[in-house]
Amino acid sequence: MINEVRAIVERSGSLQQVRDELARAKPGLAEYRLAGLIRLARVLANLTGRANIPDA
Repeated sequence: MINEVRAIVERSGSLQQVRDELARAKPGLAEYRLAGLIRLARVLANLTGRANIPDA
């Protein structure tokens, strides 16, 4: 599952695209489980340097 989410993060250009790809990859997934996958995707994006972090 982690590798699948990582691949989605790598090929997506935005968080919305990540969400859409996850929803397509796992149809019928409950919203709270989809939210968990989105959190995992954000963590993976941060770890791989793909996350945009605005200056504070």
